[in-house]
Amino acid sequence: MDRRDRLERVAVDEVRRRADGKVHFQRGQVTLNSDGTWRARVGAGQEAYQLLTTAEANALVRLPDDNGVPAGGQVDVLVLHFDGLA
Repeated sequence: MDRRDRLERVAVDEVRRRADGKVHFQRGQVTLNSDGTWRARVGAGQEAYQLLTTAEANALVRLPDDNGVPAGGQVDVLVLHFDGLA
């Protein structure tokens, strides 16, 4: 798997945002569940000073220019590192 691939994953929680003409990338975590499905979760604090969210992130979740993603909706993910995902 190329580490630069854009991966389609399932959003665990609802992700809210307002349409503003831009694509957003939010820090998050991607995990592999015991049933073999991938899950993505967006970190709680996305502000620049939220260092814990940055430290815990192993992926960037791409949010299209829309009004967010419903729980269980599909999102694209850029995995930053694969440590602990196998």
